[in-house]
Amino acid sequence: MSPRSQVPLAAATQKIESVRTTKKGPLIPYHVVLSVTFSVGLISAAFAIIPDCDEGIIYLLTALSSLWSRFQFKVQGPNVVSILLVFNYWEPTHYLSYGDGLQTWEYSPIYAIRSWLYVGVHSLLTLPFSLVPSIQKYHIFFILRAILAGIGSVSQAELYDALSRSIGPEVGLLFILISVPSAGMFQAIPAYLPSSFAMYFVMFGIAEFLKTPVFLSRAVTYFAVAGLLGWPFCLALVVPQLSLWGFDDGRARGSINMIQRMACSVFSPLIVLAIVVGADSLAYRKPVFVPLNIILYNVFGGSERGPDLYGTEPWWYYLANLSLNFNIMAVAALASIPVLVCIPIHTIMINL
Repeated sequence: MSPRSQVPLAAATQKIESVRTTKKGPLIPYHVVLSVTFSVGLISAAFAIIPDCDEGIIYLLTALSSLWSRFQFKVQGPNVVSILLVFNYWEPTHYLSYGDGLQTWEYSPIYAIRSWLYVGVHSLLTLPFSLVPSIQKYHIFFILRAILAGIGSVSQAELYDALSRSIGPEVGLLFILISVPSAGMFQAIPAYLPSSFAMYFVMFGIAEFLKTPVFLSRAVTYFAVAGLLGWPFCLALVVPQLSLWGFDDGRARGSINMIQRMACSVFSPLIVLAIVVGADSLAYRKPVFVPLNIILYNVFGGSERGPDLYGTEPWWYYLANLSLNFNIMAVAALASIPVLVCIPIHTIMINL
């Protein structure tokens, strides 16, 4: 047996902890990255078009967004998204803010697959601005998109800082170089959608896992907000994070201590759950659990319901989407999969 395989477990664990808590700073200062991401976010808030804008401004924004998209090596400009965005989120927000708005079947108490708490939070974000005299509704529209772009920019900067300090400055820099020019991020950052909302808090959660692995509850809370208030399917992303944390923490402090800390981290997600269920039940005037309804409808809805109701894309849709959103980096990421598989095998062979 190779001497390399006889390294004490404590020494190996200490090495892992030292890598995860390295004090090397990022290559680019945090405030510079935040300024860049926020600037790009504001551009996307203005130029990543969604429907129902004034006709005159659409022509101007279409031209400008096309120029921006060419700079990003996109095939075409930011596409006009589906009516889901307008009628599922902007209309209910208009109803809460001004007292009138159209309702879709998703908000019917029969289905209850949209959260009133989610749109209510966004209505509160715009409330101070709506009180300004002579402000127009389209001002509120762009203000909310700018606020969302700001939140998304902070989440990107936080994840960049966490990657730089916990894994390596080069990794953090690579993340920013990939995410900032991405056409997908350009469209998603200011979007008023639960999936974009979930993306913000997933990035916050991963950053907390990397920066402060001792405080597990904070990271789990971010994931709970992402999944329970945003898009429930993203809760699957917390599984690998918890698995990695449990592996490292269990070896360093013992399995009993790990289980105790994991049990303590459940309380904050339960508070988030209680708030979501309570607010939505009050809005629907009956007990509802919207995240569960979304999963049941989309996964177990049957042939007359669910994700196949309006058709599905072919299998290569995901590859095409990745290539449009991340260009050459998508190819590099897919090519890295066999490398990641081969490296552990090579290491095992050396240690035999």
